[in-house]
Amino acid sequence: MDETDKDISPHYKIQPVVPQDGVSKGENSAYKPGCLQKYTSARWVLAYQVCLAYLFYMTLPHAMGFAIVCMTTRDISYNFNSSDSFNMSNITNSSLDMPEFQWDSSMQGLILASNFFLATLSPPIGGALCHRFGGKMVVLITYFICAVCSLLTPLAARTHLVFLITAKIVQGFCGNMIFPATNDLWSRWTPGREKVQLVSIGFSGGTLSQIVLFTMSGYLCTLSLDNGWPFIFYVTGGACVVWCGMWCLTVFDSPDVHPRISFKERQYINNTRVGVVRRHDEKIPWRAIATSPLCYTIMVVMFAHQFTMVTFVAFTPAYMNLALKYSIPESGVMSAVPYIGRFTASYFWGFLSDKLRTRLSTTSVRKLVQVVGFGVAGALTGGLGYVTEDTRVVAVCLLTVIMFCHSSTLSSNAQLPLDIAPQFASILTGLMFGVGNLGATVSPLITAYIIRDRTMEQWRTLFYLNMGVFLASGVAFLLFASGDIQPWADNTVHEERELKEKQPLKTGDDNVIEANKGDM
Repeated sequence: MDETDKDISPHYKIQPVVPQDGVSKGENSAYKPGCLQKYTSARWVLAYQVCLAYLFYMTLPHAMGFAIVCMTTRDISYNFNSSDSFNMSNITNSSLDMPEFQWDSSMQGLILASNFFLATLSPPIGGALCHRFGGKMVVLITYFICAVCSLLTPLAARTHLVFLITAKIVQGFCGNMIFPATNDLWSRWTPGREKVQLVSIGFSGGTLSQIVLFTMSGYLCTLSLDNGWPFIFYVTGGACVVWCGMWCLTVFDSPDVHPRISFKERQYINNTRVGVVRRHDEKIPWRAIATSPLCYTIMVVMFAHQFTMVTFVAFTPAYMNLALKYSIPESGVMSAVPYIGRFTASYFWGFLSDKLRTRLSTTSVRKLVQVVGFGVAGALTGGLGYVTEDTRVVAVCLLTVIMFCHSSTLSSNAQLPLDIAPQFASILTGLMFGVGNLGATVSPLITAYIIRDRTMEQWRTLFYLNMGVFLASGVAFLLFASGDIQPWADNTVHEERELKEKQPLKTGDDNVIEANKGDM
């Protein structure tokens, strides 16, 4: 067997990647696969699997938001839509006597929020685990735990509230490790020109999950068997268990340990990725990370992304219903429309970024995409406060464009850990999403305080706040962001130093011989 085809243990025995002749930092390669060959390749199979991973990341915890409506009412005779999980006080049904669970609004809020109690801690912890054990194993174990928690949710809810909340906390803690885990995989699987395409396709699963969950939950809640709602958890949890088996069989930590990848694709990936070296005794440069303005910029922008995202996801239905006077069914449909724009954008920004990389530097592309995306989103967000009931269709159009532009972060800021420190991508991603989840935590609290009376003036204040978050983080990114490998993560420097240290020292006689050769 060829030496290059031998399996080696993940991460720590992978040899440094040295670009071949004619390859400049991952931008050029003689390998030109056809369309079918490209989209059925091992790296694109990984992208499809990561897409499903993010689909389950959003589906498993958010299933409770839909199921809780069925759990607290006896007769589900209304039309189920996306606004039900946010504005349950407006739900009307034919019979409210003797619901299976008599939880008040505060208790329901506690249950729904329990998924995020440890969400800030899990990405950094997940990043450290990925750095030690690899992204494949972290995803496999954590998502199997999430699936088991989903399957046990009906039993936990019917046993005691403490068991239900505990299951949701564990599920949220494990599920949020997906961010550093997938970036750990991408650090070794993404060729230069396809990096943003592949990563963006993975992220798109989160948006796709909303469509799947809306459709599926509305049907399962109407089943008469076992009150219907447990099947939401059985179907999502069972599907995740099956997917874990697929993940185990088709995903590998690097091209070097993939048993079925073609030699040409492996060579193509290894020649066109940059900066991936993994040693068993490699130390994480915590001091360099802690003193890097660029690292703080990445975290600040992700905080802004999560803050604004949760604001729109959680309160758009209320805005549609209370401010723009859409009915409950109309609010559900209109609240879902912006996700179509976001799903489309997840592919648009990725392909645009990779196309621009043929003409612009990585730093220029990342800044252009992020600043334009957040700049347009911020300007349009400020305009939402001036839409009236008579022009409410304009609000739907604005929200669709805002969500389209909002997703630019996933093709710019979220890519920087892979750009600036590929071998520490899981660590930086963990920190990035850990801080980002703080934004997701405080956003509902601040928003609820601002729109206490749901007046148009209060909505306008909320939109101005989010506009400021967009623009301030965009300016910070423009000033401090960079797509270049940082000195503390430059493998080329380390490799050259090691090569010099391994060269034998010349003795005095050797020097004399060399000098005599020069005189000949």
